[in-house]
Order: sequence, then structure tokens, then C-alpha cells
Amino acid sequence: MRRFFPLLALALLIVPAQAQRNTEDGQAEFSKACKFTLTRADGYQREVWVALAATDVAPKALLDSMDRSFASSSSLAVLHEGYGAPTSARPGAGLPADAEEELLARKALVAGYEAALEKLGVNRTTRRYTRVSVLAFYEAGVRAWNMALRDEVDADQFVLVDPPVGDLAAAPAGVKPRGMDIFLHPRSAAEGQEQEARLLDLLGPWAVNARIMHSFRREGGLEAKVAEVWGSLRGYSVAAPDGKRMTLDTMVNNLESYDVVFLGELHGNPGAHLLQHDVVKALHGRWKHWALATEQFERDAQKAVDAYFQAARRGRVETAEEKAAAEREFMKGARPWPNHADYRPMVEFCRERGIDLIAGNIPRRLAARVNKEGPEVLAQFSEEDRGYSATKIVANEGAYRDNFFKVMGSSTGAKRDEAYERLDRMYAAQCIKDDTMAESVLAWLERNKGAKVLHINGAFHSAGGLGIPEKLKLINPKLRIAVVTCVESDAPASETVDAEEARGNDFIVFVPASRPTRKLKGTDTGETMPGAHR
Repeated sequence: MRRFFPLLALALLIVPAQAQRNTEDGQAEFSKACKFTLTRADGYQREVWVALAATDVAPKALLDSMDRSFASSSSLAVLHEGYGAPTSARPGAGLPADAEEELLARKALVAGYEAALEKLGVNRTTRRYTRVSVLAFYEAGVRAWNMALRDEVDADQFVLVDPPVGDLAAAPAGVKPRGMDIFLHPRSAAEGQEQEARLLDLLGPWAVNARIMHSFRREGGLEAKVAEVWGSLRGYSVAAPDGKRMTLDTMVNNLESYDVVFLGELHGNPGAHLLQHDVVKALHGRWKHWALATEQFERDAQKAVDAYFQAARRGRVETAEEKAAAEREFMKGARPWPNHADYRPMVEFCRERGIDLIAGNIPRRLAARVNKEGPEVLAQFSEEDRGYSATKIVANEGAYRDNFFKVMGSSTGAKRDEAYERLDRMYAAQCIKDDTMAESVLAWLERNKGAKVLHINGAFHSAGGLGIPEKLKLINPKLRIAVVTCVESDAPASETVDAEEARGNDFIVFVPASRPTRKLKGTDTGETMPGAHR
């Protein structure tokens, strides 16, 4: 259950910029302050959404709508500006009245943004694993747009709903990378196309990866639009192979009886990572003894993982300083991926509850040797390195190999030239990862009779029951194995399951698609804008 905070009137948040208004006595000065309302995440805070309330949107109504639609792992804040006490100082003097008021309002909102994040515990340390998104409705979208243009806030993502397109300033070359998502509700397809064309011109460099989404749905008002934002950017939809939709609880109830569950994710996809966290929490309520295994942790990092987890099992509560020091050592020794922030909620959840974390993948340096020298190099591994890798490489022909070559833009029936041999070595490197992870899962299960494992990996490693599940089944056919596979979609809630997706998977979970990649005018290619968030 979320914890609500009452409306906080931050009367002292009066920024050092003023605008003026006319009174009966002539011209008097006034300043603007920012108020905000907060709702904290339930437990671990992975994401913070900071919303700017429009003139005709009640802050409480907006917060309530967000609370009903957004995940409980997201903290929420709604900012709304107000007038402060009259003053005499005018640092903004000389500007036109409307421009001066815009400057003042934006600075007040920036101060409110910073104060809200501080209240939610987002600081220099925690910011690196907290995703921050700004959500703005209607004319407030202009303020959010200008805040992004001027780099006044450090948000990863800006989401604008029905902004007045004609009031937006063009983004210049060299603007800081931003993840921009714009929702439009045009009255016709022609109007939507016109708005999108105008937006693409205004977005400038941001247009490379900006998402512009159209909906002709007019009913539902604010509540429906908030739900649309979440469903389009973070929501996921669970389906059986026959396409029948179900709740997460229904899927987890079905998974409860399996020994090993593979969850094939899409690295960096917020919807997929939200699903993982939800599955971890749901399975923990059903499985008595289990472990989490993830692709990102390699076997030679197991000691660092164990040391970090043991530090939480000393029989007393860690101080904040002890926790921070332990995590720093963990980050050094475990070498997690650059996007560890996406996995951190699961790692911390398991650590706090005494659930083992299996570091089961082969070290990258060893997989790289197989990729470069071929499977024969396994015999040359040192005794220590052999302990970090599978006992053998099972690089069989069949559907998995066919799929691998297809993904790499080739075919197993292609001419056996140098490029083909290089792909064969890459396939062997892929297989030794699968073999190592499969053997790691089995080794833990043999040490923990009757226990279960949730294994999280890139979707290709387990889709269709191939890859790791296939290898695990080869070495222990008695294991009951389930496969959940994430698939990207522009419309997760209504996407249909095709025969290819259904084959070999127990469940399909549709998650929001990645950002598009467009070619900009005057460029040869469309590349992902560095720093643009999903």
C-alpha cells in the first residue's frame, strides 16, 4: 500500500525571479512559489514520475489517477504553481510581462521538482539507480518542453499529453539528449498527421528516437489519458500461447508447480523489467525455498555476491553507512551490467529476504576466447577458468542454431566461407553461455533439494524452450521447466499471439516497444540518440 503525504505548501520555495501585475495603486511586484503533492512507492523506489498540473487539472485528481494506473514501485509527485507574497526586487525586469511570468513560473517549477526529489530521497547517490520522468498535460507541456530545452532538470524522460504544438520552440542542434514521448488526441487522421509533421520539425535532434502516439479516443478524460500513458510506456499484457489474456496472478499461480522458470526479457525495456520485479515478488509469496539467477552475474562474481548477501544476514539491522559500503564493494566485485539499476530492485528484494542469488554465467573474457578461437579452446582453459565455465560446449544443429544464424543475418545453408566460420564460433560462444548457466542452475538445485529457481535472461537464451532450458533438460530430463517470453509491441494490451511466438513458450508477455529510429533531414542514417531513455 502506498503512503500518501498531504499537500505540502512550500511557501518558502519563492525563486529569485519576479514578474509584475497591475493593482489599483499601479504596478506591484509578485513572486511565484511551487507546491507539490507526493505519493511514495510501496517498498523499493525504482522510478519517480513528476507531473506538472495544467490550469484546468486539479492536482489531487491527477495524483489519484496516476496512483490508480502506475506501478506501486513508482513514486509520484504533482507540482503546481501559485503566487507568493508581493516583493519589490525584480531581477527579471525589462522582459515583456508574459515572458517574465513564464520565466518565473518555470523557475518555481524547477525548484519544486528539486524539492520533491529531495523529499523522496533522490540524491546524488540514489539518482544513478532511480529513473525520473516528467509528465505534463496540455499547456503545462510548454513549460516541460522549455525545461528540457534549457536543461533545467535532469529527468531521463519527458512525456507530454496534448501539448499546444504551435507554442513549442524548436529544439536546436546540440541539445542535450532526452527521451521524448508525446501523446496526441487529434480530431481526425489528417489533423494527427499535420501535428506529427510539425512536431518532428520542432523536435530537431530529439526526433531521432521520439515517440509520437495518436489516439482518437475522446471519452474517459484525465483518468483515461493517464492510464494510456502508463499502458503505452510501461504496461505489460500476459497471454497464454492461444492468445487468451490473463492477470499476472493467474500466470504465477500456473508457474508455482514448476522447478525452474525462465523469464526471457528484453534488456533495458522498462516494461520487461517491471514484469521481472512483479514476478519475483509474486513467486516469493508462493515458493518457500528458491533462488534467483540472472544472466548479468558471472560465476567468478559469486564470492562478491555471497559476501554482499551475507552482510544482510548478521542478525541485526544494517546502518545506512554499512549498507552503502557493502553495496560499493559488491558493485566492484560483481561487475554488474551498466543498466544494473533495472535489476537492482530484484537483487535488493532477494538480499533483504535471504533468497540466494546465483551468479551462473560464464565470464565474458572466456566466452570471448571461444568466439575468437572456437570451441576447441575450452581444453586450454586453466583449472581455475574451467571452474567458471561449462564442462563442455553443446553446439548442436537444429532450431536454435537456425534462429541464431537468422538473427545474425545469415543462414545455416549459406556457403561455408570465412564469414560462416566466424558465425559458427559466435554460435559456440552463445552455447557455452547457455551451457554454463544451465549447469549453474542444476548445481544449485542439487545442493538445495526440493528448491526452485527463477532464471532471468535475454529472451533469445530461452525463447521457445531453446537455449538454456533445452540444455538444462538434456542434463536433467526430470525437471519441470516453464518458459515466459517477453515480446515487444506497439499495443501490448491488444497484440495477437502468432504461431511462431507460441511455439515452445508457456506464456507470452507483451511489453511496450523500444523507441523508433528515424532518419533526420540531411543525415544518412538514424542512430539512437545517446542518453535517450526508453
